[in-house]
Amino acid sequence: MAATPDTVKKMIKMGFEVSVEAGAGALANYPDQMFTAAGASITSDVHSLWSSSDLICKINPPQARSDGSHEANLLADRGTLISLLFPEQNPELVEHLQSGSKTAIALDMIPRITRAQKMDVLSSMANIAGYRAV
Repeated sequence: MAATPDTVKKMIKMGFEVSVEAGAGALANYPDQMFTAAGASITSDVHSLWSSSDLICKINPPQARSDGSHEANLLADRGTLISLLFPEQNPELVEHLQSGSKTAIALDMIPRITRAQKMDVLSSMANIAGYRAV
């Protein structure tokens, strides 16, 4: 998950409007009600969510949806996506993201150096997996 209810509270305090896809936190034991209590709105209309948002944060790369659409194509023009993208393994994803005036930030391409340690999502995810395994 890209944001927890605590993170949502902080984003709202900074002036962001936050919308969360229905059920997005279920596998991490964050029910929709926790996001609502934090101030987020919950939506099940993914097309609307992606096309109306200035910023999309997610962990896994955008993917094809069961309705035949691709999340990268749903991103609004001038929209920004922050996610793991693995561009070298996903050239077709890069092509999707190059259409229009979109910005994509590949968290997996941030150098794993001390100055960028707070942005090192790969180590953070591995650390969490280690804690869950114990």
